Amino acid sequence: MTVVAFARTRARQRITALGLRRRTAVAIKDFRPEKVILPWWVTFWGPAFRFIIRRLKRKGIPTTILIHNTLPHEPKPWDRMLARRTLQEADRFIVMTEKEKQRLLDLLPGAERISIAPLPIYSPFKPTGQPKADLRARLGLPAGVPVLLFFGFVRPYKGLAVLIEALHHLAAQGSDAHLLVAGEFWEDKDHYLVMIREFRLEARVHIHDSYIPDSEAGAYFEASDLFVAPYIDGTQSAALKTALWFGLPVVVTDA
Repeated sequence: MTVVAFARTRARQRITALGLRRRTAVAIKDFRPEKVILPWWVTFWGPAFRFIIRRLKRKGIPTTILIHNTLPHEPKPWDRMLARRTLQEADRFIVMTEKEKQRLLDLLPGAERISIAPLPIYSPFKPTGQPKADLRARLGLPAGVPVLLFFGFVRPYKGLAVLIEALHHLAAQGSDAHLLVAGEFWEDKDHYLVMIREFRLEARVHIHDSYIPDSEAGAYFEASDLFVAPYIDGTQSAALKTALWFGLPVVVTDA
């Protein structure tokens, strides 16, 4: 692609993005809501959200931002700027932990109207009603051994590397535990595959590297014996609250 063609492509993309923002703002205004609640956890949405919020303000429509993470878990140099410019436009905030409230205040010292609403037990995934043996066969898991579950997007802060090393120590002590990793990798998968090979855990670690749809999520929890959340950092975990919904015992860090 030539420089001119590339520039034309980028220009068309910017025009398309601006058009989408405008149409979104118009659609919301036409709906005539009393208020708008926007979820926030990545700054990628910053420019679009800021545009929409400012358009809604002109029509007197208040906006609340439901904050999962004020800043991303793996921050980039521009994240603070994007988050500050967007979040300062909101009328109110909902956070899930006191820790996240402090992170918001560190970014916006003058922020007001902050409510704390802890993440509840997460119950949208329904039980399968199938025997555990059948679920394990379907997922390629062995019968008669403890199965540890790591569920959700794989990202550095969630500590999967710590869990794989822990499984290595368990195996060395004679445990026959297996690990089920269910979820998309948002980082280099090869790093984990190398660890698994070095620890000779190929037969014990079962990776389902894909998005798990709602209709299939329950099978992973019901086929497992223990949910493990070895987070290095974090604010809350819907996967942990889902494990509690399914009655799984859990092992967590104090992060």
